[in-house]
Amino acid sequence: MLAIYDVPEHATTVDAETGAIEWNGDSALQDPIAREVFDTPEFTASAAGAEHETERILQKYASADGR
Repeated sequence: MLAIYDVPEHATTVDAETGAIEWNGDSALQDPIAREVFDTPEFTASAAGAEHETERILQKYASADGR
């Protein structure tokens, strides 16, 4: 599997001696909707929507039995 991301220049450093490239993932990857919830069929069908629904169900059952 190969994942490809656009990495902004400010998130990378190049070792001048070896040419090795390193990147700071915290600076490079930013989720533009970061935990936002939308009331649309597209959101419900998305991975973020499935994660939100799973968390909602877990919270419902966790609170129902006193945990």
